[in-house]
Amino acid sequence: MFDHKAILDKAVDDGVINSDQRWKLAPYFEGGIEAAQTAELDVSLDAPRDLGLAKQIEDSEAPRFIRGFHDVLITIGLVIALSGLSALTNILVVIVGAWVLAEILVKRQRLALPAVALTLIYAGSALFTVGVYSEQFIEGYSVELKILIVTACSIALLIPFYWRFRVPISLAAMITSGLVLAFALTLYVVSRLININDVFTNAPFIFNAIGFIAAAILFAIAMRFDLKDRYRQKRWSDVAFWLHLITAPLLLYSFVSIILYQNAGALWWSATPQITDALIVVVCVLGMMMVGLVIDRRAFVTSGLISLIVAATVIFENTSMLWGNTTSIALLIVGLLVLSFGVGWNLLRRLLLRVMPSWIFQAVPPVS
Repeated sequence: MFDHKAILDKAVDDGVINSDQRWKLAPYFEGGIEAAQTAELDVSLDAPRDLGLAKQIEDSEAPRFIRGFHDVLITIGLVIALSGLSALTNILVVIVGAWVLAEILVKRQRLALPAVALTLIYAGSALFTVGVYSEQFIEGYSVELKILIVTACSIALLIPFYWRFRVPISLAAMITSGLVLAFALTLYVVSRLININDVFTNAPFIFNAIGFIAAAILFAIAMRFDLKDRYRQKRWSDVAFWLHLITAPLLLYSFVSIILYQNAGALWWSATPQITDALIVVVCVLGMMMVGLVIDRRAFVTSGLISLIVAATVIFENTSMLWGNTTSIALLIVGLLVLSFGVGWNLLRRLLLRVMPSWIFQAVPPVS
């Protein structure tokens, strides 16, 4: 006789199903369809704690990020320990320490949240180290060439980390670094072709345009990972999650920068924003939200919230709608908008996908 409990537990560990599905399937093995239907309706304290009311389709974006407070406790400990190590020694020792901890917590124990934290610490420390130790050698170089050298060295440090530990966020960081490398190389070539030493400062429109193309390419790569795992049951979607988290603000920033002809590196509200600028930003942010709904990625909803709040404030300040503190009104409206998206995510997706072409409907995650 098969041990159905062990089979279901193994399926959860392998990521084939999640814990919610595991408890929903268990009654079918143990007591047939009637027991399963009873379990679906059981919301008492005796019911399994993972048997929530949320449908699995609503968890389709959930990455393997945290599996319990044990992960949180371990992550707090390693962050504090590596912070103390950094204060007592130097950044090179932190890199070694992050690798050693990853051997224990990631390679052996496969802890989710510590894997993310260690990857971020390792990547950040590597980037900082390359920047500090290469400063004396690249002093006097153009901005494009400096980015090129630092990014290339950072990728060289990220490759062995991903090869060893296979953490999705490390692959996402490596892909992003590779695109930054291509971005810097393109800037360098363009600067030589148009005979401008610093494209960042002297040709901001060109810089922003190339940046938008790079962000669009990164979005295409993220979608490639998503399309390979429509039901988001494998690690492809975990990599896509991190790529979308990086891509969304880059797309919004570069696109708004192109439209408003703003200087590279400057935020659209850094000068005195006009109501026209604010309206353009609102349209761009809402467009990003629609994209997020279609592909079922909430990062596209959250990436422009600050811009949306500032834009709403500017609009209220430049119209006769002065009911009180304009910032407070903007916060209230944006908060209600986000709540509406969060609560009605599936309904909004269903309505939007109905007007989408069939090839899009069949490629993105299904809606309940």
